[in-house]
Amino acid sequence: MSKSLRAVGSSVSPLLEDALELGKDTQRQRLHEMLYDKALAKGDTLAALSILNSLHGWRDPKKGSVDVNVDVKVQNVMVVHDHGFR
Repeated sequence: MSKSLRAVGSSVSPLLEDALELGKDTQRQRLHEMLYDKALAKGDTLAALSILNSLHGWRDPKKGSVDVNVDVKVQNVMVVHDHGFR
């Protein structure tokens, strides 16, 4: 359902908004159960990583994280106040 149609529908009927939320919750629960079953019963590593990532915020420390330490050394700048012109 498009956002504009949903906005109109929810203003017309709060029951429609409740039904949409219930549908989203049901779908999320079924998908979670599917991933959980694949992770435990079948040993699916990708499913296990998906659960860890989405529910617990886990990220692979080796992937995508770069530890950058940059030291910038700047030499002092010489300022000349008298150029010898008179």
